[in-house]
Amino acid sequence: MSVIARHTAATLGAAAAAAVVLSACTSSGHKAGPALPSSQPPSSPVVNSPVPASSSGPPAAVLPPDCPHLLPLGAVQQAVGKPLFGQVTYLRAAPVPKSGRTGRVTCGYGTASGPPAAGTASSTATPTGSPSPAAKPLIEASYITYVDATTAKDRVALTVQTDGASSTVTKVDVNGNPAAVLTGPQWSELLMSDGARTIVVVAQPSILPAPKATAALIAMAKVMLSFGAPAASQAVSPSAAAS
Repeated sequence: MSVIARHTAATLGAAAAAAVVLSACTSSGHKAGPALPSSQPPSSPVVNSPVPASSSGPPAAVLPPDCPHLLPLGAVQQAVGKPLFGQVTYLRAAPVPKSGRTGRVTCGYGTASGPPAAGTASSTATPTGSPSPAAKPLIEASYITYVDATTAKDRVALTVQTDGASSTVTKVDVNGNPAAVLTGPQWSELLMSDGARTIVVVAQPSILPAPKATAALIAMAKVMLSFGAPAASQAVSPSAAAS
């Protein structure tokens, strides 16, 4: 074979070998080993997972639907030691974001005069005070919820400080929770926080004289605490009663 022929054959053989190698590298069934990492992360499908409602704000406040759920009339009369005249009123106030209040319910028991309240035996009822249809209830009980424990405690402290300027402040205990009883010439008031809520009970001296106020207010507050179970991370303030 001539030199030219041998050279041509070698060239063709090398080209064929290169084609085989290229084919092996591009075959879909190749086993060329792991690919080098790319500088761009692989794209993946976007999964929209639902966001819990609580993550966008404080949970909705759980409030007593009526006064019997919060403080039954019978419990009020037992605490004060006498039946009450007048109507039992239920007031549900709107949240106040500025103060951190998420909800409030206030129940009123009795007025200065009027027909016996529901559940009161008329034969044993005794009118108290002078006729005044627009008079404040003799007893007011408020259940207030807040965004967290710090806000609640701050609200309680503020109310005790403000109202305590014109009254006598007594530190008491209600089911293991610290509370304050404020006794003044025109009203007696118990304030306390428990979790993300506050308990406030206010009584007029015409129905609850100062010497009996502390024990009676504590008795009513204990009943009110039986409603709801506050979250461990929350706390409420009775000072909300002043808001």
